[in-house]
Amino acid sequence: MLGLLTLLLALAAQAGPDVTVYRLGGPVEFTDLYGSVRTAEAAVGCPGGHPELWLSPSVSLETLVHELAHVYDCVDNGAMDGSPTLRPLARPVWASDYCWESEAEWYACSVAHYGSVYPHLEPDWGDRTSLAAQR
Repeated sequence: MLGLLTLLLALAAQAGPDVTVYRLGGPVEFTDLYGSVRTAEAAVGCPGGHPELWLSPSVSLETLVHELAHVYDCVDNGAMDGSPTLRPLARPVWASDYCWESEAEWYACSVAHYGSVYPHLEPDWGDRTSLAAQR
């Protein structure tokens, strides 16, 4: 839990003060990066390069970390494109289809998985076993 709190604070510091936060009374309904309408605990948009964070009352710490990674991704260059780090060539075994098929989702999922704002600098970044090799 302490690791997630530390990561949360690091992401908030990287994102800076220019995040618009909306606190809703229930779940967040939004269109995700793949064009699907979804309901979730939280969501991030990046209209015009400005991050907007939408929160439900039930948002978990893990979800908040994931969404703050999207906020930082928006802040660093004005787009949610996974630009803070590169996606590896081979898909890690832990990466779901949802995490793997978009650069922005890859970044947010890898931040949450590795517990680092810069997951590509982590010592275990070498665990790049592809799913194809596992079959």
